[in-house]
Amino acid sequence: ESEKAIVASGGQKPEASSTQVELIQHYSRFIALRTLVLNEIPLSGVEGSHVRMGQVLQALVDAGHRITYVSRDNAWSWAMAKWVERSRATGIHVIVGDHGLESLSSLGNFDLVIMAAWYWRCGSSSIPDLATARLGVAHSQRMVVLSDDIHWIRAQQQQLLDSKCDLYTGPVKDRELRDYSRADMIVAVTEEDARTMRPYLHNDASAEQCVRHIPVIAKHTPILKSLLHSFSKRHTFLFVGSHHYGNQRAVHWLLDEMFPLLRSNVHHAELHLVGAPEWKEFASNRPGVKGYGVVSDLTPFLKRARVMLVPNLVGGSGISTKTMLALENGIPFITTTLGVTGVDADATPAAFRIADDPKAFADLAAQTYLHEQKWRSQIEAIRKHVSAHLSTTKLARKVQEMVFVIANDTCRSPRWTNASLAARENHRLVRYQRQQEAKTNEHMNGGPRQNN
Repeated sequence: ESEKAIVASGGQKPEASSTQVELIQHYSRFIALRTLVLNEIPLSGVEGSHVRMGQVLQALVDAGHRITYVSRDNAWSWAMAKWVERSRATGIHVIVGDHGLESLSSLGNFDLVIMAAWYWRCGSSSIPDLATARLGVAHSQRMVVLSDDIHWIRAQQQQLLDSKCDLYTGPVKDRELRDYSRADMIVAVTEEDARTMRPYLHNDASAEQCVRHIPVIAKHTPILKSLLHSFSKRHTFLFVGSHHYGNQRAVHWLLDEMFPLLRSNVHHAELHLVGAPEWKEFASNRPGVKGYGVVSDLTPFLKRARVMLVPNLVGGSGISTKTMLALENGIPFITTTLGVTGVDADATPAAFRIADDPKAFADLAAQTYLHEQKWRSQIEAIRKHVSAHLSTTKLARKVQEMVFVIANDTCRSPRWTNASLAARENHRLVRYQRQQEAKTNEHMNGGPRQNN
C-alpha cells in the first residue's frame, strides 16, 4: 500500500530513514535495476578511485542489480585484465574502448546510470558531459555522479592550475559543477566532500538526500591473521605512494624533517619507500632509507613493516588511500590530521596516532615501533574500528539507501522538463507492475527469488 501511495503521489516520498529498512530491502529484493556504469578505464583494484568504484559495483551485484560497465579507454594491464575476467564471471557486461561510449544510445534503456567524475584527462570532455550528450534525457534513466574527489579543490591544493594542462587554466570549477547539476544524485566519498558540494547544487530540503556519501570500506586482509604475534619479525617503517605532487611533498618532509629525528630515537631505523621509480633517487645517499619502484605485490613489504608512515600534507577533499591501506591490513601507523579525513577517526581515537609536527610525528613513530604493547593495542583498536565503521555491511546499507532514493525519484535534476517528468512517471508505473509480477512469481514459487 505504501508503494501504491508513492506512485499515486507524484513522487512525494518521505526520507529513507531507519524506520523504512523493510521498504528499502523490499525494493532491493524485488526490483533489479538495469544499471549502466561509465568510467575512464577498466579497474585495476590498486588506485583509490578504482577500489571505490569496485566496492560500489560489488555491492550492486550482491543486491541483484544488472550491471553493464563501459570504459572509455582500452588501456590494459595485467590487473585490469584479471578484473574484466572476474567481472564477466559475476555477470557484469563489460565493454572496453571508445566504441562503447560512442554507441551508448544503442545499448538500450537503463534504470540507473552511474558516471565517474574524473578531470585529469587533458583537453577532453568528462564522462558525465559525454554521457548526457549521448544518452539524452531518457525517460527512465536516473543519473548518478560518483565522485572520489572535488577536483577544483584538489587542483588548487596541488598547484596544478598552470602545470598540469590547459584544462586547469580554464573554469574547472564551473565545468565540474555543470556536470554535477545534470545528475539526479551526487555521491561523494566523504561526508565532508558532500557538505562542500551541497550549497552549490541544492538549496532545499532534498540537499542531504541528493548529495550524499558512500564510504570506502576496509576489508581485512590475510596479513591480519598472524599480525599480533609478528612484532619481533617486523623491522621496517613503510611509506607507499605514487609520485604525484602530494606524495612528493610527503616524502621530502619525511626525509628532510622527520626521519632524522626518528633515527635519533631508533638508531637502526629502516624506511622503505614503495610505489614510484623516483623514490630510488629520493632515497640515494640517505642512511637507513631504501627506495623501490612500482611493485606487482605489496605483500612482502607489508609483512616486513612494523609501522606505516602516512604523512598527508596536501588536503582539501577525498580520502587517503594510504590510510585505508594501513587500516585494512591492520598495521599500526602514524598520520597527520589530513590523513584521517573521511574515516570516522573520532569514533575510535585509539586506532589513530596523529601528529602534524615532525618531532611529535617522530616520537609517536618511535614509541609505536619500540614498545610492543603500544603496537598491539593500536592493532586491536584498528580491528574494532574497521568492523564497526568501515565494513561491508555499512557499504551495502549506503548503496541500498542510494538505490531506494534514486529509484523513487526523490532527487530530480533541473534538466527534467514537464514532458519528460510525465514520461518518467509513466515508467515508474511500469516499474511498479514489474514489482507486482515479481511478488506474484515469488508467491507461486513458494519463497524469495534468488538473484543469480
